[in-house]
Amino acid sequence: MPDSIRNIRILICDDHEIVRSGIVKLLNEERWIYIAGEAENGEEMIQKYISLRPDLILADISMPVMSGIDAVKRIKQDYPEAKILFLSMLFDEQYIYCAIKVGASGLLSKNISKDELIYALREITLGRRYFGPLYNDKKISEIIKKYDNSTDSTLNMVGVKMTNREEEVLNFISEGLMTEEIGEKLNLGKRTIDKVRTSIMQKFELKSLPALISFAIHYVENKKNSNVTIDF
Repeated sequence: MPDSIRNIRILICDDHEIVRSGIVKLLNEERWIYIAGEAENGEEMIQKYISLRPDLILADISMPVMSGIDAVKRIKQDYPEAKILFLSMLFDEQYIYCAIKVGASGLLSKNISKDELIYALREITLGRRYFGPLYNDKKISEIIKKYDNSTDSTLNMVGVKMTNREEEVLNFISEGLMTEEIGEKLNLGKRTIDKVRTSIMQKFELKSLPALISFAIHYVENKKNSNVTIDF
């Protein structure tokens, strides 16, 4: 390993202790990596970064209290030199775009090999970006251009937590059911369903019913496609 990236200090951020433990165990096998600390939510991630000043943050996108996306936004405002690699169950072009927009240097699916994770950490430590072998600089530029010109709610969608009830309602919306029909399915009144729908629209800044329906379809499809396992 080149001298320029020896003794790299990494902050591990994930709300699942078993995932953090697996990553720590894996990275401790590398002599050039030192685990500076751990965090289980976005707010703790910010606090730990400020106090520990690690060389790199390895973080999940979706965490409680504050998402990884929002935490990185806050960190990059005051520490633009911070290096971040997102490691998430959520992985496609829209999440790559969001990671880039908030200032992260990479995003990988949790369903990766140890070798690829180590390679990504090395690339980012050296000041480069890494989003997997299929995403070279040309492909990344195309993604940025595509989503910069889009009017969808990509940035608002990533890393936002929903309640179980909101997800239930969103699933029914994706199937084309209206308020009364959803209420019958869940044995809830129209006012309750309307309140849940309003909450979803506010969280994701959706301005109309068509936007909500489109978002629901996209969200449900994306969740189905992100059903992968952690290879640690």
